[in-house]
Amino acid sequence: MIALSKNHITPQLRALFDIDLPAGVRCRAVLNGDFPGKLYTDDPANPTWGVVHETVYGTFYPVGQITAPLLAEWVGRFRREGEVLVGLWPDDPLFDLMPPGVVYDGRVFDYTDRPVGQGLEKFLTPIPNGCTLQRVTLDNYARSADYDSHIRFFGTPERALANLIGYFLMHGEDVVCEANAMRLLPDVMEVGVATAEDFQGRGYATLTCAHVIQTCEAAGFATYWNCNAQNLPSVALARKLGYRRERLYRLLAWERAEE
Repeated sequence: MIALSKNHITPQLRALFDIDLPAGVRCRAVLNGDFPGKLYTDDPANPTWGVVHETVYGTFYPVGQITAPLLAEWVGRFRREGEVLVGLWPDDPLFDLMPPGVVYDGRVFDYTDRPVGQGLEKFLTPIPNGCTLQRVTLDNYARSADYDSHIRFFGTPERALANLIGYFLMHGEDVVCEANAMRLLPDVMEVGVATAEDFQGRGYATLTCAHVIQTCEAAGFATYWNCNAQNLPSVALARKLGYRRERLYRLLAWERAEE
């Protein structure tokens, strides 16, 4: 097993990953060096298999001539670092080769292909009474529920905000809804949103996400949405916001190994 940096990825190895993968935008982001992760193979010049492990969510992507022993080795290795996830299309034969110990077996949606610059106007207003909408900046970034995790990944608030577009919906001094988009590729950002429990069901996520997506698209980015199939509000929101391509895949997870 050979570990490679982005500067040592050969054309042959990149071609091995040139296939349609669930949540594949994150895999491509690691290969491009735009997202934290690691790459492993047997032979960079003539690879028969490869594995990308993105370290933000803990997902790994196996491609090529895969065997059960290799999968067991990768899962065991990655579990020492944290939770391990793998997503595969429902009919992928690799499911029969996965090692035991799975603690989650669920379904996830990928959403892409939103018509740029269309369909958001009706969601942008009105701002609810008593609320204000604020762009996430250095001055207010520390309010973000994702602040600590973003700093771990990007190192500094400045670097994080160079890769993020976000908005807070404020009620007084309280953040009642936060939506942000993280840059995965030079032209693709992934959208996420969270609404305070007492303020859910009021359309706040729709409004805040619409502003995030509008700002992304005005800056030349496409957006991407990913959510568990059982998260029905998120599924409904993705459809409402206009994502036209919806694909379901299966996600397996293993817990971090005990020391």
